[in-house]
Amino acid sequence: MAIWKKLSILLFFSGLLPLMVFGTMAVRRAVEAQYETISRGNALVAARSAEQIGQYVAMLRNVLRALSENINRPGIERDLQEAIIRNYIINFKQFQEISLVNSKGRELITQGTVSGEKGRLRDEAIQASLKGKEALSEVFVTQAMTPAVFMAVPLRRLAGISGALVAQVNLVEMWNLVDSLKIGKNGHAMVVSASGVLIAHGTGPGKSLVLQGKNLKDIEVVRLALSGRQGALEYMDTGGRKVLGSSSPVPGTGWAFVIEHPTSEAYVSARDIARRLGLLILVFLFASLTVGFLVSSGIVLPIRDLMQGAMSIASGDLKARVDVRTRDEIGELGSAFNEMAERLIQLQEDVRLKERTAVFGRIAQGLVHDLKNPLLGMKMALKALERSPDDREYLPIFKKNMEEAVVYINALLDDLRNIYRAPSIELVPLDLDIELDKALEGFLEEARTFGINMTRDGPRERPMIMADTFALKRVIGNIVKNAIEAMPDGGTLRIFNLAGDGKVKVSFIDTGVGMTREKLVTCFTDYMTTKKRKGLGLGLAVCKRLMEEMGGSVSVESQEGKGSTFSLTFPRAGT
Repeated sequence: MAIWKKLSILLFFSGLLPLMVFGTMAVRRAVEAQYETISRGNALVAARSAEQIGQYVAMLRNVLRALSENINRPGIERDLQEAIIRNYIINFKQFQEISLVNSKGRELITQGTVSGEKGRLRDEAIQASLKGKEALSEVFVTQAMTPAVFMAVPLRRLAGISGALVAQVNLVEMWNLVDSLKIGKNGHAMVVSASGVLIAHGTGPGKSLVLQGKNLKDIEVVRLALSGRQGALEYMDTGGRKVLGSSSPVPGTGWAFVIEHPTSEAYVSARDIARRLGLLILVFLFASLTVGFLVSSGIVLPIRDLMQGAMSIASGDLKARVDVRTRDEIGELGSAFNEMAERLIQLQEDVRLKERTAVFGRIAQGLVHDLKNPLLGMKMALKALERSPDDREYLPIFKKNMEEAVVYINALLDDLRNIYRAPSIELVPLDLDIELDKALEGFLEEARTFGINMTRDGPRERPMIMADTFALKRVIGNIVKNAIEAMPDGGTLRIFNLAGDGKVKVSFIDTGVGMTREKLVTCFTDYMTTKKRKGLGLGLAVCKRLMEEMGGSVSVESQEGKGSTFSLTFPRAGT
């Protein structure tokens, strides 16, 4: 019997009336629970945000109290009071202005940016503090379009109130907190002052309502929070949308924190759950539990075997097979699965063979590429010797070049022998100028042949670096070789070194053909060549690997048609 027939029987006979009744009740309860969860979640966000703002304001009050106690010590000089207030202005950026007034309200000291804004609010705060109360004014927007508030605390002595300390406090951080709250895609947060005036809004259009001083005291959730209670209600907002509003009082301020979330978005998950559960009930109406149980074994067990076989294959056991004997599509799937496993074994063997072949090819390519430099140097040295066989001054140079080339080739062969081991790098202090001269010496003849002028620039100091002698020569040789090959019609190769803090940098600047953006991205990758017709793409990758093993780095800047600059950075010796 085909699997679709089995599924048809299962869907047709397994529907039961009790299941429909139970499902309807479950859907209703799930939706109600989702509504309640969303409402509680928004209320919790509102409460935590209100507490954050309250803690922020309380912190600023505590700072102002500490300052008042600090400058109200008996016998303290006026100059010292002024210095202390100035120090607080510097250390607490929220305080834009702090003033010390005497018991008659006359200013004695003022530090900070004197704005002169909202003088009435400032005077009211001062008068309240001179009566022995700590004062917090209404929030206002400064000329710089930032929120601010005046805080004032009394200065107490044994004889009574000796004066007050008043500060203009920047509340930009409160705006930042409100802006950072993401309530879905279209929800937002707000802060309302004790008089019901909007003082912070989390959306761009809402900011204009703040500047207008919009009063929201008519909204029920706002009134609840201003009276010290939390609330969550549905209502129409100022834009005519139905929203779920959640509010919480801001401790110690008399303000209210409100979250407005459009119900069309807030309840979308609950409505989606209702639709899904309703659809599920309709599906199960056509299913019979009894018949379903009888036929499920013919479906579930083969699928389980297929799943276990797939998991075994995924874990690397390609010998895993499934035993599905049903005469339906699942049986055909089991046979196809077993055939696939057999083919995977064959493919794995083919891949291993190709990988071994590729590895040997890469080894050969790398060896040929790295042997070119010393062999070419030997060739140039022999040509120079042929032109001047009786030049005794050149014989020591010829001997030295030959010996260094042999050492270089021997080192390459050692690398080949130890190809599966990391190369041995021995970092020792080296004189960069000397090593550059030695490395460049083998390319002088080749450079002259191609009409290339090699110059050395940089400070006169002789920087010492930490590097491996062989690796350093190999890196410099590869870069200089690439530069020469990039200037087939002649040009200039400028070598510039500069010592900095703990680092020494040497740059190779050529006037060659340069590289495209695509080649610039991949030039340090194995088998990615920067040349059009020659080169196997190994040299720069080798340079990068060797520089990293020596604790340095290599970088490149290039512009097509104008040349390239390769920079080597080494750790400075003794740092």
